[in-house]
Amino acid sequence: MIPIAAALLVGTVYAATFGFISTDSWNYLDIARSLRRGDACAIDGVYFAVFPCGYPAVIALLSWSLDDAALIAASKLVNLILWISAAWLMHGFVRSWPATLIFALNPISLLIQLVTWSENLMMLAVAGALFAIKRCADRPDAGWTNAFLLSFFLILGGAARYFFVPYAAVLGLAVLACYGRGVLRRTIPGFVLAAVFYGAYLAYNLVHTGFGTGMPRVPAPESAATLITAFVAFVAQQLLDLGGLILVVAILAFLLERTWPVAWRPAPEGLLLAAAGVGYLVLAFLLRFLVQFDFYGPRTVGPGVVLLSAGIAAVVLRRETSRSWAMSAVMTAAALAYSFSVAIGVRDLTVQGRYAALNEGWRFPLVAHALAAYRVGNPPTGTTAVVSFGIPGLPVAMRIAPSIRRYYPPGIALIWPPAPVVAAGPESAAAFAVRLETSAAGDGCYLDFSVFKQDEDLRRHLHREYAADLAQRLAGIAQAGRFVPCAAYLRAGGAP
Repeated sequence: MIPIAAALLVGTVYAATFGFISTDSWNYLDIARSLRRGDACAIDGVYFAVFPCGYPAVIALLSWSLDDAALIAASKLVNLILWISAAWLMHGFVRSWPATLIFALNPISLLIQLVTWSENLMMLAVAGALFAIKRCADRPDAGWTNAFLLSFFLILGGAARYFFVPYAAVLGLAVLACYGRGVLRRTIPGFVLAAVFYGAYLAYNLVHTGFGTGMPRVPAPESAATLITAFVAFVAQQLLDLGGLILVVAILAFLLERTWPVAWRPAPEGLLLAAAGVGYLVLAFLLRFLVQFDFYGPRTVGPGVVLLSAGIAAVVLRRETSRSWAMSAVMTAAALAYSFSVAIGVRDLTVQGRYAALNEGWRFPLVAHALAAYRVGNPPTGTTAVVSFGIPGLPVAMRIAPSIRRYYPPGIALIWPPAPVVAAGPESAAAFAVRLETSAAGDGCYLDFSVFKQDEDLRRHLHREYAADLAQRLAGIAQAGRFVPCAAYLRAGGAP
Protein backbone atom coordinates (compact mmCIF):
# COMPACT_ATOMS: atom_id res chain seq x y z
CA MET A 1 0.00 0.00 0.00
CA ILE A 2 2.97 2.35 0.46
CA PRO A 3 3.57 2.82 -3.31
CA ILE A 4 -0.13 3.60 -3.86
CA ALA A 5 -0.11 6.09 -0.98
CA ALA A 6 3.01 7.73 -2.42
CA ALA A 7 1.36 8.03 -5.84
CA LEU A 8 -1.74 9.57 -4.28
CA LEU A 9 0.53 12.05 -2.49
CA VAL A 10 1.97 13.11 -5.87
CA GLY A 11 -1.56 13.84 -7.07
CA THR A 12 -2.29 15.79 -3.90
CA VAL A 13 0.78 18.01 -4.30
CA TYR A 14 -0.13 18.66 -7.94
CA ALA A 15 -3.74 19.52 -7.05
CA ALA A 16 -2.77 21.75 -4.13
CA THR A 17 -0.36 23.61 -6.42
CA PHE A 18 -2.78 24.37 -9.25
CA GLY A 19 -6.16 24.33 -7.49
CA PHE A 20 -8.55 22.08 -9.42
CA ILE A 21 -11.59 23.95 -8.09
CA SER A 22 -14.91 23.73 -9.94
CA THR A 23 -18.08 25.76 -9.38
CA ASP A 24 -19.40 23.03 -7.08
CA SER A 25 -16.06 23.02 -5.26
CA TRP A 26 -16.59 26.66 -4.25
CA ASN A 27 -19.95 25.68 -2.74
CA TYR A 28 -18.29 22.91 -0.71
CA LEU A 29 -15.64 25.33 0.51
CA ASP A 30 -18.20 28.02 1.39
CA ILE A 31 -20.16 25.48 3.44
CA ALA A 32 -16.95 24.31 5.11
CA ARG A 33 -16.15 27.92 6.04
CA SER A 34 -19.63 28.32 7.53
CA LEU A 35 -19.22 25.14 9.58
CA ARG A 36 -15.79 26.14 10.81
CA ARG A 37 -17.27 29.41 12.06
CA GLY A 38 -19.67 27.34 14.11
CA ASP A 39 -22.67 28.00 11.89
CA ALA A 40 -24.93 25.59 10.02
CA CYS A 41 -24.47 24.06 6.57
CA ALA A 42 -25.11 27.42 4.95
CA ILE A 43 -24.02 29.71 2.13
CA ASP A 44 -24.48 33.44 2.65
CA GLY A 45 -26.23 32.61 5.91
CA VAL A 46 -28.94 30.51 4.21
CA TYR A 47 -29.25 26.78 4.89
CA PHE A 48 -27.92 24.91 1.84
CA ALA A 49 -29.07 21.39 1.02
CA VAL A 50 -28.56 21.09 -2.74
CA PHE A 51 -25.53 18.97 -1.77
CA PRO A 52 -25.31 16.94 1.43
CA CYS A 53 -23.14 18.42 4.15
CA GLY A 54 -20.79 15.49 4.80
CA TYR A 55 -17.87 16.40 2.55
CA PRO A 56 -17.73 20.09 3.59
CA ALA A 57 -17.88 18.95 7.22
CA VAL A 58 -14.74 16.85 6.78
CA ILE A 59 -12.95 19.80 5.11
CA ALA A 60 -14.00 22.07 7.97
CA LEU A 61 -12.70 19.53 10.48
CA LEU A 62 -9.19 19.53 8.96
CA SER A 63 -8.95 23.16 7.84
CA TRP A 64 -6.65 25.42 9.85
CA SER A 65 -7.95 28.76 8.53
CA LEU A 66 -10.97 30.43 6.94
CA ASP A 67 -9.22 31.91 3.91
CA ASP A 68 -9.68 30.39 0.46
CA ALA A 69 -6.10 29.20 0.01
CA ALA A 70 -6.16 27.29 3.30
CA LEU A 71 -9.55 25.74 2.56
CA ILE A 72 -8.35 24.62 -0.87
CA ALA A 73 -5.20 23.07 0.61
CA ALA A 74 -7.27 21.41 3.34
CA SER A 75 -9.61 19.91 0.75
CA LYS A 76 -6.65 18.33 -1.05
CA LEU A 77 -5.36 16.91 2.23
CA VAL A 78 -8.85 15.54 2.89
CA ASN A 79 -8.90 13.90 -0.54
CA LEU A 80 -5.53 12.27 0.13
CA ILE A 81 -6.69 10.84 3.46
CA LEU A 82 -9.97 9.65 1.96
CA TRP A 83 -8.29 7.87 -0.96
CA ILE A 84 -5.57 6.22 1.11
CA SER A 85 -8.30 4.98 3.47
CA ALA A 86 -10.46 3.86 0.54
CA ALA A 87 -7.56 1.94 -1.03
CA TRP A 88 -6.80 0.24 2.30
CA LEU A 89 -10.43 -0.77 2.78
CA MET A 90 -10.72 -1.93 -0.82
CA HIS A 91 -7.64 -4.14 -0.41
CA GLY A 92 -9.09 -5.52 2.80
CA PHE A 93 -12.25 -6.37 0.91
CA VAL A 94 -11.03 -7.78 -2.38
CA ARG A 95 -7.56 -9.05 -1.31
CA SER A 96 -6.21 -8.34 -4.78
CA TRP A 97 -3.33 -5.92 -5.22
CA PRO A 98 -4.00 -5.35 -8.96
CA ALA A 99 -7.68 -4.60 -8.28
CA THR A 100 -6.72 -2.16 -5.50
CA LEU A 101 -4.19 -0.45 -7.77
CA ILE A 102 -6.74 -0.07 -10.57
CA PHE A 103 -9.39 1.15 -8.13
CA ALA A 104 -7.16 3.91 -6.71
CA LEU A 105 -4.96 4.97 -9.64
CA ASN A 106 -7.06 5.01 -12.78
CA PRO A 107 -7.81 8.16 -14.85
CA ILE A 108 -11.26 8.69 -13.33
CA SER A 109 -10.19 8.19 -9.72
CA LEU A 110 -7.20 10.44 -10.31
CA LEU A 111 -9.36 13.26 -11.66
CA ILE A 112 -11.81 12.91 -8.76
CA GLN A 113 -8.92 13.04 -6.29
CA LEU A 114 -7.49 16.18 -7.90
CA VAL A 115 -10.74 18.16 -7.77
CA THR A 116 -12.54 19.22 -4.59
CA TRP A 117 -15.59 17.02 -5.16
CA SER A 118 -17.77 15.06 -2.76
CA GLU A 119 -17.20 11.89 -4.80
CA ASN A 120 -13.94 11.58 -2.87
CA LEU A 121 -15.93 10.89 0.30
CA MET A 122 -18.43 8.74 -1.57
CA MET A 123 -15.70 6.44 -2.91
CA LEU A 124 -14.46 5.90 0.64
CA ALA A 125 -18.04 5.06 1.63
CA VAL A 126 -18.34 2.51 -1.20
CA ALA A 127 -15.05 0.82 -0.29
CA GLY A 128 -15.98 0.84 3.39
CA ALA A 129 -19.44 -0.60 2.75
CA LEU A 130 -17.96 -3.43 0.69
CA PHE A 131 -15.41 -4.10 3.44
CA ALA A 132 -18.19 -4.23 6.05
CA ILE A 133 -20.25 -6.56 3.85
CA LYS A 134 -17.29 -8.95 3.64
CA ARG A 135 -17.05 -8.88 7.44
CA CYS A 136 -20.72 -9.81 7.62
CA ALA A 137 -19.99 -12.79 5.37
CA ASP A 138 -16.78 -13.91 7.10
CA ARG A 139 -17.59 -13.12 10.74
CA PRO A 140 -21.25 -13.82 11.45
CA ASP A 141 -20.51 -13.93 15.18
CA ALA A 142 -19.86 -10.14 15.25
CA GLY A 143 -23.43 -9.31 14.30
CA TRP A 144 -24.08 -5.86 15.73
CA THR A 145 -20.47 -4.75 15.31
CA ASN A 146 -20.75 -5.51 11.62
CA ALA A 147 -24.15 -3.82 11.42
CA PHE A 148 -22.86 -0.60 12.97
CA LEU A 149 -19.78 -0.64 10.74
CA LEU A 150 -21.89 -1.12 7.62
CA SER A 151 -24.39 1.54 8.68
CA PHE A 152 -21.53 3.98 9.34
CA PHE A 153 -20.22 3.71 5.79
CA LEU A 154 -23.71 3.74 4.28
CA ILE A 155 -24.54 6.90 6.24
CA LEU A 156 -21.21 8.39 5.16
CA GLY A 157 -22.17 7.76 1.53
CA GLY A 158 -25.55 9.41 1.96
CA ALA A 159 -23.87 12.37 3.64
CA ALA A 160 -21.59 12.70 0.60
CA ARG A 161 -24.03 12.36 -2.31
CA TYR A 162 -27.81 12.00 -2.50
CA PHE A 163 -27.15 9.47 -5.26
CA PHE A 164 -25.85 7.09 -2.61
CA VAL A 165 -29.28 6.82 -0.97
CA PRO A 166 -30.85 4.71 -3.76
CA TYR A 167 -27.46 3.18 -4.48
CA ALA A 168 -27.48 1.60 -1.02
CA ALA A 169 -30.47 -0.46 -2.19
CA VAL A 170 -28.50 -1.47 -5.29
CA LEU A 171 -25.70 -2.71 -3.03
CA GLY A 172 -28.24 -4.80 -1.15
CA LEU A 173 -29.36 -6.45 -4.39
CA ALA A 174 -25.73 -7.08 -5.33
CA VAL A 175 -25.13 -8.80 -1.97
CA LEU A 176 -28.13 -11.05 -2.60
CA ALA A 177 -26.86 -11.96 -6.07
CA CYS A 178 -23.23 -12.63 -5.06
CA TYR A 179 -23.46 -13.92 -1.50
CA GLY A 180 -27.02 -15.18 -1.15
CA ARG A 181 -29.83 -14.69 1.33
CA GLY A 182 -27.85 -15.71 4.40
CA VAL A 183 -25.33 -12.89 4.11
CA LEU A 184 -28.03 -10.44 3.05
CA ARG A 185 -29.92 -11.15 6.29
CA ARG A 186 -26.80 -10.32 8.29
CA THR A 187 -26.46 -6.96 6.50
CA ILE A 188 -30.11 -5.91 6.86
CA PRO A 189 -29.65 -4.21 10.29
CA GLY A 190 -26.94 -2.00 8.80
CA PHE A 191 -29.14 -1.04 5.84
CA VAL A 192 -32.08 -0.32 8.16
CA LEU A 193 -30.01 1.97 10.41
CA ALA A 194 -28.77 3.86 7.35
CA ALA A 195 -32.32 4.16 6.00
CA VAL A 196 -33.42 5.79 9.25
CA PHE A 197 -30.67 8.40 8.85
CA TYR A 198 -31.56 8.97 5.19
CA GLY A 199 -35.21 9.53 6.06
CA ALA A 200 -34.41 11.92 8.91
CA TYR A 201 -31.97 13.95 6.79
CA LEU A 202 -34.32 14.28 3.84
CA ALA A 203 -37.19 15.21 6.17
CA TYR A 204 -35.02 17.90 7.77
CA ASN A 205 -34.23 19.31 4.34
CA LEU A 206 -37.91 19.25 3.43
CA VAL A 207 -38.81 21.28 6.49
CA HIS A 208 -36.09 23.89 5.96
CA THR A 209 -36.05 24.20 2.16
CA GLY A 210 -39.34 22.77 0.95
CA PHE A 211 -37.51 20.00 -0.92
CA GLY A 212 -35.94 16.77 0.28
CA THR A 213 -32.75 17.46 -1.67
CA GLY A 214 -32.78 21.23 -1.27
CA MET A 215 -34.15 22.20 -4.69
CA PRO A 216 -36.81 21.22 -7.24
CA ARG A 217 -35.72 18.45 -9.58
CA VAL A 218 -37.00 18.97 -13.10
CA PRO A 219 -37.37 16.25 -15.77
CA ALA A 220 -34.44 15.65 -18.11
CA PRO A 221 -34.83 17.94 -21.14
CA GLU A 222 -32.80 15.77 -23.53
CA SER A 223 -34.34 13.20 -25.84
CA ALA A 224 -34.03 9.50 -25.05
CA ALA A 225 -31.77 9.03 -28.08
CA THR A 226 -29.41 11.79 -26.89
CA LEU A 227 -29.14 10.34 -23.39
CA ILE A 228 -28.60 6.78 -24.55
CA THR A 229 -25.99 7.80 -27.13
CA ALA A 230 -24.07 9.97 -24.68
CA PHE A 231 -24.15 7.32 -21.94
CA VAL A 232 -22.94 4.52 -24.19
CA ALA A 233 -20.23 6.72 -25.71
CA PHE A 234 -18.88 7.84 -22.36
CA VAL A 235 -18.95 4.42 -20.70
CA ALA A 236 -17.38 2.73 -23.74
CA GLN A 237 -14.53 5.25 -23.86
CA GLN A 238 -13.83 4.98 -20.15
CA LEU A 239 -13.91 1.19 -20.23
CA LEU A 240 -11.34 1.33 -23.02
CA ASP A 241 -9.18 3.66 -20.93
CA LEU A 242 -9.39 1.50 -17.82
CA GLY A 243 -9.00 -1.64 -19.92
CA GLY A 244 -5.74 -0.14 -21.11
CA LEU A 245 -4.66 0.26 -17.50
CA ILE A 246 -5.51 -3.38 -16.75
CA LEU A 247 -3.42 -4.37 -19.78
CA VAL A 248 -0.49 -2.24 -18.57
CA VAL A 249 -0.60 -3.92 -15.15
CA ALA A 250 -0.80 -7.39 -16.70
CA ILE A 251 2.09 -6.78 -19.12
CA LEU A 252 4.32 -5.37 -16.39
CA ALA A 253 3.51 -8.32 -14.14
CA PHE A 254 4.55 -10.69 -16.92
CA LEU A 255 7.77 -8.80 -17.75
CA LEU A 256 8.87 -8.27 -14.16
CA GLU A 257 7.96 -11.65 -12.71
CA ARG A 258 8.10 -13.96 -15.73
CA THR A 259 4.78 -15.37 -14.61
CA TRP A 260 1.51 -15.51 -16.50
CA PRO A 261 -0.62 -12.81 -14.82
CA VAL A 262 -4.06 -14.12 -15.77
CA ALA A 263 -5.78 -16.38 -13.25
CA TRP A 264 -9.55 -16.74 -13.49
CA ARG A 265 -10.89 -16.41 -9.93
CA PRO A 266 -14.64 -15.74 -9.74
CA ALA A 267 -14.66 -15.29 -5.96
CA PRO A 268 -17.65 -13.51 -4.38
CA GLU A 269 -15.60 -10.40 -3.62
CA GLY A 270 -14.59 -9.79 -7.23
CA LEU A 271 -18.09 -10.54 -8.46
CA LEU A 272 -19.64 -8.20 -5.87
CA LEU A 273 -17.22 -5.43 -6.86
CA ALA A 274 -18.13 -5.83 -10.53
CA ALA A 275 -21.84 -6.04 -9.69
CA ALA A 276 -21.55 -2.86 -7.60
CA GLY A 277 -20.10 -1.16 -10.69
CA VAL A 278 -22.80 -2.41 -13.04
CA GLY A 279 -25.50 -1.41 -10.56
CA TYR A 280 -23.97 2.04 -10.23
CA LEU A 281 -23.98 2.52 -14.01
CA VAL A 282 -27.57 1.36 -14.39
CA LEU A 283 -28.79 3.59 -11.58
CA ALA A 284 -26.84 6.60 -12.87
CA PHE A 285 -28.31 6.15 -16.33
CA LEU A 286 -31.87 5.76 -15.07
CA LEU A 287 -31.75 8.74 -12.69
CA ARG A 288 -30.29 11.06 -15.33
CA PHE A 289 -32.83 9.71 -17.83
CA LEU A 290 -35.61 10.86 -15.50
CA VAL A 291 -34.19 13.97 -13.80
CA GLN A 292 -31.94 16.81 -14.92
CA PHE A 293 -28.58 17.13 -13.17
CA ASP A 294 -24.93 16.97 -14.25
CA PHE A 295 -24.57 15.16 -17.57
CA TYR A 296 -22.85 11.80 -17.95
CA GLY A 297 -19.25 12.34 -16.94
CA PRO A 298 -16.55 11.43 -14.40
CA ARG A 299 -18.69 12.49 -11.44
CA THR A 300 -22.00 10.96 -12.42
CA VAL A 301 -20.95 7.77 -14.20
CA GLY A 302 -17.21 7.48 -13.59
CA PRO A 303 -17.33 5.72 -10.19
CA GLY A 304 -19.37 2.92 -11.72
CA VAL A 305 -16.76 2.39 -14.43
CA VAL A 306 -14.06 2.33 -11.72
CA LEU A 307 -15.84 -0.31 -9.65
CA LEU A 308 -16.61 -2.47 -12.68
CA SER A 309 -13.01 -2.32 -13.94
CA ALA A 310 -11.58 -3.11 -10.51
CA GLY A 311 -13.99 -6.03 -10.25
CA ILE A 312 -12.85 -7.35 -13.63
CA ALA A 313 -9.22 -7.09 -12.50
CA ALA A 314 -10.04 -8.98 -9.30
CA VAL A 315 -11.60 -11.80 -11.30
CA VAL A 316 -9.09 -12.17 -14.14
CA LEU A 317 -5.70 -11.21 -12.62
CA ARG A 318 -3.70 -13.03 -9.97
CA ARG A 319 -4.16 -11.63 -6.49
CA GLU A 320 -0.52 -10.74 -5.98
CA THR A 321 1.28 -9.70 -9.15
CA SER A 322 4.19 -8.11 -7.27
CA ARG A 323 6.34 -10.03 -4.83
CA SER A 324 8.69 -7.19 -3.93
CA TRP A 325 8.41 -3.55 -2.94
CA ALA A 326 10.45 -2.52 -6.00
CA MET A 327 8.09 -4.29 -8.42
CA SER A 328 5.09 -2.74 -6.69
CA ALA A 329 6.69 0.68 -7.02
CA VAL A 330 7.37 0.21 -10.74
CA MET A 331 3.81 -0.90 -11.44
CA THR A 332 2.37 1.91 -9.35
CA ALA A 333 4.50 4.50 -11.13
CA ALA A 334 3.38 3.11 -14.49
CA ALA A 335 -0.27 3.25 -13.44
CA LEU A 336 0.14 6.84 -12.24
CA ALA A 337 1.86 7.92 -15.47
CA TYR A 338 -0.80 6.21 -17.59
CA SER A 339 -3.67 7.75 -15.63
CA PHE A 340 -2.18 11.24 -15.68
CA SER A 341 -1.63 11.07 -19.43
CA VAL A 342 -5.18 9.90 -20.09
CA ALA A 343 -6.97 12.12 -17.57
CA ILE A 344 -5.09 15.36 -18.11
CA GLY A 345 -2.13 15.29 -20.42
CA VAL A 346 -3.41 13.86 -23.70
CA ARG A 347 -7.05 14.67 -24.31
CA ASP A 348 -10.32 15.61 -22.62
CA LEU A 349 -11.72 13.05 -20.22
CA THR A 350 -15.39 13.74 -20.90
CA VAL A 351 -17.49 13.56 -24.02
CA GLN A 352 -18.42 17.22 -23.54
CA GLY A 353 -14.78 18.30 -23.40
CA ARG A 354 -15.10 20.10 -20.08
CA TYR A 355 -11.62 19.20 -18.85
CA ALA A 356 -9.06 20.56 -21.27
CA ALA A 357 -5.64 19.12 -22.05
CA LEU A 358 -2.50 20.63 -20.60
CA ASN A 359 -1.03 21.53 -23.98
CA GLU A 360 -3.55 24.15 -25.09
CA GLY A 361 -1.46 27.19 -24.27
CA TRP A 362 -3.22 28.37 -21.09
CA ARG A 363 -1.21 29.60 -18.18
CA PHE A 364 -1.28 27.70 -14.91
CA PRO A 365 -0.58 30.02 -11.98
CA LEU A 366 -0.22 28.77 -8.46
CA VAL A 367 -3.30 28.88 -6.24
CA ALA A 368 -2.27 32.05 -4.41
CA HIS A 369 -1.69 33.94 -7.66
CA ALA A 370 -4.89 32.60 -9.16
CA LEU A 371 -7.00 33.74 -6.21
CA ALA A 372 -5.46 37.22 -6.42
CA ALA A 373 -6.91 37.54 -9.93
CA TYR A 374 -10.48 37.08 -8.80
CA ARG A 375 -11.44 40.34 -7.13
CA VAL A 376 -11.45 42.42 -10.27
CA GLY A 377 -15.05 43.65 -10.19
CA ASN A 378 -15.09 47.45 -9.92
CA PRO A 379 -18.59 48.60 -8.89
CA PRO A 380 -19.34 52.29 -8.30
CA THR A 381 -18.31 53.89 -5.03
CA GLY A 382 -20.91 53.32 -2.34
CA THR A 383 -22.20 50.03 -3.79
CA THR A 384 -23.78 47.84 -1.13
CA ALA A 385 -25.44 45.18 -3.30
CA VAL A 386 -25.01 43.86 -6.83
CA VAL A 387 -27.24 41.87 -9.17
CA SER A 388 -24.66 40.22 -11.42
CA PHE A 389 -25.62 39.10 -14.91
CA GLY A 390 -22.33 37.29 -15.36
CA ILE A 391 -18.63 37.69 -14.73
CA PRO A 392 -15.86 37.40 -17.31
CA GLY A 393 -14.02 34.15 -17.83
CA LEU A 394 -10.52 34.27 -16.40
CA PRO A 395 -7.35 32.63 -17.72
CA VAL A 396 -7.19 30.58 -14.54
CA ALA A 397 -10.63 29.08 -15.14
CA MET A 398 -9.14 25.83 -16.42
CA ARG A 399 -7.98 24.89 -12.95
CA ILE A 400 -9.97 27.25 -10.69
CA ALA A 401 -13.49 28.06 -11.78
CA PRO A 402 -14.74 31.66 -11.55
CA SER A 403 -16.63 32.43 -8.36
CA ILE A 404 -19.14 35.25 -8.28
CA ARG A 405 -18.76 35.57 -4.50
CA ARG A 406 -15.07 36.31 -4.94
CA TYR A 407 -15.37 38.62 -7.93
CA TYR A 408 -16.69 41.69 -6.09
CA PRO A 409 -15.00 43.47 -3.16
CA PRO A 410 -15.76 42.18 0.36
CA GLY A 411 -18.85 43.59 2.05
CA ILE A 412 -20.99 43.79 -1.10
CA ALA A 413 -24.15 41.70 -0.90
CA LEU A 414 -25.09 39.56 -3.87
CA ILE A 415 -28.67 39.57 -5.12
CA TRP A 416 -29.00 36.64 -7.48
CA PRO A 417 -30.14 37.48 -11.03
CA PRO A 418 -33.64 36.60 -12.21
CA ALA A 419 -34.19 32.86 -12.26
CA PRO A 420 -34.59 31.57 -15.83
CA VAL A 421 -36.37 28.42 -14.64
CA VAL A 422 -37.97 27.72 -11.28
CA ALA A 423 -40.64 25.28 -10.16
CA ALA A 424 -43.45 27.74 -10.99
CA GLY A 425 -41.88 28.92 -14.26
CA PRO A 426 -39.57 31.82 -15.22
CA GLU A 427 -39.44 34.74 -12.82
CA SER A 428 -41.68 37.62 -13.86
CA ALA A 429 -40.83 41.33 -14.02
CA ALA A 430 -43.01 42.00 -10.98
CA ALA A 431 -41.50 39.19 -8.92
CA PHE A 432 -37.98 40.42 -9.66
CA ALA A 433 -38.99 43.93 -8.61
CA VAL A 434 -40.25 42.58 -5.29
CA ARG A 435 -36.90 40.91 -4.71
CA LEU A 436 -35.08 44.16 -5.39
CA GLU A 437 -37.32 46.13 -3.04
CA THR A 438 -37.05 43.61 -0.21
CA SER A 439 -33.25 43.43 -0.47
CA ALA A 440 -33.04 46.68 1.53
CA ALA A 441 -30.02 47.74 -0.52
CA GLY A 442 -31.47 51.18 -1.31
CA ASP A 443 -29.44 53.53 -3.50
CA GLY A 444 -26.39 51.27 -3.18
CA CYS A 445 -27.94 48.53 -5.33
CA TYR A 446 -26.68 48.10 -8.90
CA LEU A 447 -27.38 45.80 -11.83
CA ASP A 448 -24.04 44.67 -13.29
CA PHE A 449 -24.04 44.34 -17.09
CA SER A 450 -20.30 44.96 -17.41
CA VAL A 451 -19.57 41.45 -18.71
CA PHE A 452 -21.26 42.34 -22.02
CA LYS A 453 -19.32 44.33 -24.61
CA GLN A 454 -22.13 45.08 -27.07
CA ASP A 455 -25.74 46.15 -26.45
CA GLU A 456 -26.90 43.67 -29.08
CA ASP A 457 -25.28 40.76 -27.24
CA LEU A 458 -26.82 41.96 -23.98
CA ARG A 459 -30.34 42.17 -25.40
CA ARG A 460 -29.99 38.77 -27.05
CA HIS A 461 -28.96 37.26 -23.71
CA LEU A 462 -31.87 38.83 -21.84
CA HIS A 463 -34.50 37.67 -24.33
CA ARG A 464 -33.00 34.18 -24.45
CA GLU A 465 -32.75 33.63 -20.69
CA TYR A 466 -35.69 35.40 -19.07
CA ALA A 467 -39.46 35.77 -19.24
CA ALA A 468 -40.69 38.09 -22.00
CA ASP A 469 -41.96 40.86 -19.72
CA LEU A 470 -38.84 40.78 -17.57
CA ALA A 471 -36.50 40.75 -20.58
CA GLN A 472 -38.31 43.72 -22.11
CA ARG A 473 -38.11 45.72 -18.87
CA LEU A 474 -34.42 44.94 -18.40
CA ALA A 475 -33.59 45.73 -22.04
CA GLY A 476 -35.11 49.16 -21.58
CA ILE A 477 -32.59 50.18 -18.92
CA ALA A 478 -29.60 47.86 -19.51
CA GLN A 479 -26.30 49.23 -20.84
CA ALA A 480 -23.53 46.92 -21.99
CA GLY A 481 -20.33 47.32 -20.01
CA ARG A 482 -22.01 49.40 -17.28
CA PHE A 483 -23.43 49.24 -13.77
CA VAL A 484 -27.05 50.47 -13.74
CA PRO A 485 -28.82 51.49 -10.49
CA CYS A 486 -31.54 49.08 -9.39
CA ALA A 487 -33.74 52.13 -8.88
CA ALA A 488 -33.79 52.60 -12.67
CA TYR A 489 -35.49 49.21 -13.06
CA LEU A 490 -38.06 50.04 -10.37
CA ARG A 491 -38.79 53.47 -11.89
CA ALA A 492 -39.29 51.83 -15.29
CA GLY A 493 -42.39 50.13 -13.97
CA GLY A 494 -40.99 46.88 -12.62
CA ALA A 495 -42.65 47.33 -9.22
CA PRO A 496 -46.04 45.68 -8.86
